[in-house]
Amino acid sequence: MKKPILSVFLASLLLVPAVHGATAAETSSKNKGDTIIAEVNGSKLTIADFQAYIKMRMSREKKPHRLDQAQRQKIFDEYINRELLYQEAVKKGLDNNALIKAEIENQRRNIVVGYTLQQLMRTPPSESDMQAVYKEIAVPGKEYKSRHILVKTEEQAKQIIARLDKGENFINLAKQHSIDASAKKGGELGWFSANQMVAPFSEAAQKLSNGSYTRTPVKTRFGWHIIRLDGVRETSPPSYDEMKPRLKAMINNRRISNYIASLRKKADVSFANANQSDDESATTASNH
Repeated sequence: MKKPILSVFLASLLLVPAVHGATAAETSSKNKGDTIIAEVNGSKLTIADFQAYIKMRMSREKKPHRLDQAQRQKIFDEYINRELLYQEAVKKGLDNNALIKAEIENQRRNIVVGYTLQQLMRTPPSESDMQAVYKEIAVPGKEYKSRHILVKTEEQAKQIIARLDKGENFINLAKQHSIDASAKKGGELGWFSANQMVAPFSEAAQKLSNGSYTRTPVKTRFGWHIIRLDGVRETSPPSYDEMKPRLKAMINNRRISNYIASLRKKADVSFANANQSDDESATTASNH
């Protein structure tokens, strides 16, 4: 295998990660993507091919960064190794394996769909659109402050409620009997919004008045609770500027949902042999 002179080509790819979100056509045009940078057993590899490989590799990074010369060389070596492995697999006829062909087709569709969605989101949401969504979701809320006593059985919870009814101190009972980590603080949970707690707990807490406790045990996946409400307060939503990233994401998600809904509305979709397909998928999954 001939080893090409790579320094010029690799140096020209210094900013490849910066085009992470560019379209394939733009990337190819900007970097003369049809330029050959290597030959492996007669198979020509181009800048565009290598850039596609870099983009795939960089997509695994949580924080894409600029590549230095050593990193570019390492990725290029990986790229050549992949080509060698690919050619060997083709020699063995693996590219004609039915399962592999199906997976390739799925990946091809995913990539095309990905670029379609990128095009859909190419125009940034307008300020007016974001302001409208902000007004829609940025509403005042409530937070609740409570204590609880967590025990393993309903009978234990009923016995503790009976003792509370006779005037015993909630904090002392929590310290003595609760199996939750909050026991040492007398069952104190601090302030929380309704969606921060499991549904049965938050629903019960919201029905209480200040200073009252649940007269029947509340069951959750953690056990049985006796809950006391110690306070309720109004909360202000985050500012518009704080929510901008979330607003942009919400609008883009709505664009995608609306686009898909419009496609489904005009599409002719039918289902055949659904049970058979499910059975086959289950069998295939169980064999891996």
